[in-house]
Amino acid sequence: MTSDTEYPIGTARLATLGLAIVWVAAAFWRPESTYHLAPILIVAVAPMMLWKSNESPLAVTRFGIIVALATTTLLMGLDLLRGPSLLPSGGAFAESLVFGVATASVIVAAAVLPSRTSTH
Repeated sequence: MTSDTEYPIGTARLATLGLAIVWVAAAFWRPESTYHLAPILIVAVAPMMLWKSNESPLAVTRFGIIVALATTTLLMGLDLLRGPSLLPSGGAFAESLVFGVATASVIVAAAVLPSRTSTH
């Protein structure tokens, strides 16, 4: 089984899907608002949950970016991304894509770089 700090990969994927569902519900509730952190959290939640486990953070990062991009596309198709963007151009759709891809890039970089351990 798993220890208190490790989660099975299925639980991590469910957390990813759960955040996507929360984002869709929030967008239906307030389509004129932009939920800037939603794509970041969707991409990052599973790798953060599995970081110290034997599971590869890269596999769940791929799952997270697919879910984030699919959710972004769905919300755009339903005209629920009407809020302002933090980017200078492109609107909330472009922001969601950029934030999701940037988060995945940081996670992949962190996963492939050798980690330094403290002697303390």
